[in-house]
Amino acid sequence: MKLRTRFTLAFTLVTGVALSVSFVVTYLFVERDELRELDHALLMQAAHVAAVALERNAEDPRIGEGPGELADPPSVTIRYAAEYERDGSLIAATRSFGGQPPRLDEIDGRVDSPEGSAVTLTHAGSHLRGVLVPLGSGRVLLYAVSSKGIDNDLSFLLRVFAVLFAGTTSLTWIVARRLTRTLVRDVDTICEVTEAVATGKLDSRVGSRARGSVETRLLSERLDQMIERLGELVASQRDFISSAAHELRSPLTSLRGELELALRRERTSVEYKETIERALEDAGTLVTLADDLLAIARSERRGRSEASEPTKVSTIVEDAVRMARGNAEERSVCVTLDGLADALSVTCSPKEVARALRNLLDNAIAHSPRGGTVHVRASAFETRVEIMVEDSGNGVRPEDAPLLFTPFWRGDGERAAEGGTGLGLSLAREIARAEGGDATYDASFAPGARFVLTLPRFSGRPSRSNALLG
Repeated sequence: MKLRTRFTLAFTLVTGVALSVSFVVTYLFVERDELRELDHALLMQAAHVAAVALERNAEDPRIGEGPGELADPPSVTIRYAAEYERDGSLIAATRSFGGQPPRLDEIDGRVDSPEGSAVTLTHAGSHLRGVLVPLGSGRVLLYAVSSKGIDNDLSFLLRVFAVLFAGTTSLTWIVARRLTRTLVRDVDTICEVTEAVATGKLDSRVGSRARGSVETRLLSERLDQMIERLGELVASQRDFISSAAHELRSPLTSLRGELELALRRERTSVEYKETIERALEDAGTLVTLADDLLAIARSERRGRSEASEPTKVSTIVEDAVRMARGNAEERSVCVTLDGLADALSVTCSPKEVARALRNLLDNAIAHSPRGGTVHVRASAFETRVEIMVEDSGNGVRPEDAPLLFTPFWRGDGERAAEGGTGLGLSLAREIARAEGGDATYDASFAPGARFVLTLPRFSGRPSRSNALLG
């Protein structure tokens, strides 16, 4: 069953049940009040008739013929009266009974009640309402009138209730259908957009088509934002794959060219050695690129490392400097360490974080002048530790800063001329975020460039907030 039909039926059913309960309660109260008023009037009239009969003949009181006069509500109607002995034998009855008054034992009422009791009975197809009151010491008087007036009132009330019920439920059905039409229209639009997105149409949007409740409009906005973000991720993935294919193709093309050139003619052993060395260099580039790609994929997939453990910052920095020593010696760059207290520890996977820091060091070494210096510093805060890598190069152009951590991006200036795969900074950030930290660029540092690796501080020991080490 569709949502629109379910909602409409439920709304109408609740309204119908509420109306039915209220109508039943109203009907019962009206019936009780009208019977109570009639019973009061009958008791007063019956008491008056009994008093007149006793006044005429206390030894043998008899009731007379004639209409009954009810004081409340004031009306004149045919009265039905019968006089019985307490043992149930009939003494006398008015002609209104047609010579067939009911037997006393057939009347559901108390004959011994001194105040009298109300009874309901049927005679010749007519509904009567009466009372039983004592008549002297040994007799009982039945005094009744037709209850047709009350029956007519209650019947009219039922008809009014039926009309109101039909009209109200019909109106409820119409209103519910209109409300659900608006709601379901938005839901249908959202479903249509999600189905389109599922088929790859990432340009689909709900937009202004959602005109229902505030909730559905908010849901539509969130869905559009999610699709926008999904489109950006897919575009980024496509760019990443395209860039990866391009980066893989370049060394492969070079490797193939070297090998084809070597096979075109006979060469000396020295020439073959040079060709093999160039081929090995291209193969090394491919291996490095493949390792970086695999590392990025692992970092994006694994989330917070399960191998995280308390590790000294000094240990991580020393491992990273050891791995970057070859590049530093090749460019005659000096790497200095400041503020690496032995007590300062972080929670991370030490091998992965050392690799991330090594990438930052390689980047700083590559962009420092020959004979320059790269500084590594550490700052401790209450919940985090920041490891800063500062080079003495020409810095980063402001327009290039937002793209520094984009995979395969190298820029257009001097920083692009240094080569590399363009994955080092991107990989450092992915590793840091997988460890609960981050890798960022500090644009306020000058001259040169400063990159900051943030890691969660190990909470096993008390620490001072914002204590600078070094």
